[in-house]
Amino acid sequence: MPSLALGLSQSCGLRATKAGRFVSVSKKSDNKEYPESVNAQEHEAGRVLQTARTLAESFEAVWLSRRARFARAGTLIGVLLGGILLIELNRRGVSPLISQFPDVHLAAIGWTVTVLLIFEIVEMLLSLPKSVATSVGRHLQVYALVLLRDAFAKLGEFTEPIDIGFEELGGEQGKALAIMGTDAAGAIALFLCATLFARFQTHTPIISDPARSGTFVAIKQAVMLAMLVTLAGLLTADLIKLLGGGVDLRLFDRFFTTLVFVDVLFAVVSLGFTEIPAVVFRNFGFAFAAIMLRLAIASDEFIRPVLGVTGGATALGVTAVYNLSLRPPQPDIEDAVPSDAAIRPEREAREPPQSEGR
Repeated sequence: MPSLALGLSQSCGLRATKAGRFVSVSKKSDNKEYPESVNAQEHEAGRVLQTARTLAESFEAVWLSRRARFARAGTLIGVLLGGILLIELNRRGVSPLISQFPDVHLAAIGWTVTVLLIFEIVEMLLSLPKSVATSVGRHLQVYALVLLRDAFAKLGEFTEPIDIGFEELGGEQGKALAIMGTDAAGAIALFLCATLFARFQTHTPIISDPARSGTFVAIKQAVMLAMLVTLAGLLTADLIKLLGGGVDLRLFDRFFTTLVFVDVLFAVVSLGFTEIPAVVFRNFGFAFAAIMLRLAIASDEFIRPVLGVTGGATALGVTAVYNLSLRPPQPDIEDAVPSDAAIRPEREAREPPQSEGR
């Protein structure tokens, strides 16, 4: 049965050149099996993939530039200081337009971490076209930051000045402290999983053909651009809702739900580029780990860190089994140790001949 890769790279007539462009490799149009309409579709598909690759590489170059890093740092500083100022104005009752904002200055820290999380999500999307293992490692790091963001968000529930005694431990502040502690512990454990996950990777190429590999990367770059547009749209919708006085903002829930489908999509598409059972198991195992992380985000307190760490442990387990499957089987003892009859001629050939006399 022809693989899906042939349908994407050969049957579609696309070949990635060394320069990163996609050209048609189909037969001449006078062949009945390759009419002119098919050649036009091949050319259009190659043009779309080439455009996606150009846009993705251009955006990545701009985002990773030194000027962009300074801009992101300045944005975080502005959110922190601006949030403190906005909360102070709300405490003084300057305008009813900002009355829906909290009156605790510590909430500004949660806002800053939220913006940082958005930046990290973009970094995670930039890792999608790279190796599957690199992308999953970034997923684990981002989800660890999600747990930290939830811990910081609880700071807004404390009163100022903060004064926690034994009496408060049995109330809402005590519960908030417990939630912050479990989220922080889960974030540490999940980031440890991400660190171990990165060290366990062998980064063995699974696609030997450069043409098919280039096609697969271009497909992932096109999906990355679609996810960036999705993130921008969800972020805009939440900002409009926030300015209108809404408080039920679900940017991360909806976006990470979409990411689950992307992980499964990549696992399915990879079937067209490799038929190695270990690789198929790894890709779908990573997709299941992503689902566990998505369930963690949608879960209640005390449950989400457990599910998050479970997702990280699943990724580690899949990696360990995958690496074990790549090792060549050990030879049988009878095959590995030659018999005495087999080594005797070789030993006699190495020994110098004995002289018969002086």
